[in-house]
Amino acid sequence: MKVLILTDGKAGHQSQSIALALSLGMDYDLIEVHFKNGFAKRMSYLFDRMHILCSRLFSADWIPESGQGYAFVAGTGSGTFYPVKVIARQLQLESRVILYPRGYRMDSYSLIYAPLHDQAASGPNIVNIKGAFVFASASMKDEAVRRFVEQYDGGTRNAAAFVIGGPSHYATMNVEWLKAHLDAFFAETDAYNRQHPDERRQAWVTTSRRTPAEIESLIERYPWDYCLINSKNSYNPVLAFAVLSQQVYVTAESISMVSELADAASGQVYLLDNLKPGSHKLRRFANSMGLPAYSVPMSLNVTNND
Repeated sequence: MKVLILTDGKAGHQSQSIALALSLGMDYDLIEVHFKNGFAKRMSYLFDRMHILCSRLFSADWIPESGQGYAFVAGTGSGTFYPVKVIARQLQLESRVILYPRGYRMDSYSLIYAPLHDQAASGPNIVNIKGAFVFASASMKDEAVRRFVEQYDGGTRNAAAFVIGGPSHYATMNVEWLKAHLDAFFAETDAYNRQHPDERRQAWVTTSRRTPAEIESLIERYPWDYCLINSKNSYNPVLAFAVLSQQVYVTAESISMVSELADAASGQVYLLDNLKPGSHKLRRFANSMGLPAYSVPMSLNVTNND
């Protein structure tokens, strides 16, 4: 059996739906769906409350003729919540969504995988999850390590890795804030390496598609053993970092990125807290994960308050 996954084209959403299928040992097919416009999406909430399932509100690149061979229809994010209901009804399949489908009728989904930070209501069809839905099998980890070793021949013993994202609605990032943290890390690493010349600590880093150019420029000024700048190389070493590193330091603005590292890490994961003040969902997510923050010495501390 397969899972029929509806995707809004956002990588962080699509990867969660795929993780659900893989965690159940199932293959999957992808259908990209998009509301025709903003008005159509707003109408979907009204139609849903009226028990009207209308496929004319959204486009789909294809739809199977029957549900044969599929266990259920799944989707992640608000761009898929209504289409999942419509297509599941057409194919007479179960409907499952990841993230809390606020504004839609909850009881008409077969299962809802709702993150704790979304403060979902309780219900017989609601399963609470911590963070994003992630899954990495042993074979996926082995493949990630193989690909990383293919391009980096510096060895994998005693590594500390940084995963740097960028600003978002709930997070900010400035050069002074990150410089303080990197200065502190390299000062600690230099001291460690002088004391343990036979156990030298390696320093790895990767940026992401959200990382601003001035942050990437700052990162390139440090003496990394492995440095991947996403704007120059789109390869993703995050899963390999998780498996191989003794410590991973990750900025806190991406729920999927932090969840992936926390799930797959062999060592300790530390948060670089670039979140804006306030009791927003990213702060609730960070608190629910229970990960320690990497704090710089008071003399170097710079508040990230853009």
